[in-house]
Amino acid sequence: MRDRRVLIDTDAFIGWMVETDAHHPAALKAFAFVRQQRLEPMTIQPVIGEGLTLLSRRQGQAQARQFMQLVLALPAIAIDDTLHQDTLALFAEQRRKGTSYVDMANVAVMHRLDIPLILSFDKVYTRDFGLDNLSRVSESPPARTQESSM
Repeated sequence: MRDRRVLIDTDAFIGWMVETDAHHPAALKAFAFVRQQRLEPMTIQPVIGEGLTLLSRRQGQAQARQFMQLVLALPAIAIDDTLHQDTLALFAEQRRKGTSYVDMANVAVMHRLDIPLILSFDKVYTRDFGLDNLSRVSESPPARTQESSM
């Protein structure tokens, strides 16, 4: 059986929860795919903090608390000292303006824990790190395989 873990990034959560977000339709489709394929969504603790902050600022505390309740049901990977150092090293290697610590933490976690997929609308994961991004299901659904039809 293949690895079914998928790391969820902040923008995917925001897109899923905020109807006026540009990624809302694609996020709904991607989360439906996660559910239908029985993938195992997880996130990292910095994504939770970033999501809470963004939702509180943009939508208010009520929606931030709703997000907190939803995300508490998922495994949340802590950034220990080793992952923090890996994240800082990745961050230092980047040359693009606007590099995100949280994005680099996602990359470090995916590498360290061999997580095969991320759900994000940021291009950095595929463009700069060659990671498989589940957000592509919103562009064109992946071909059904024998395994995914079970």
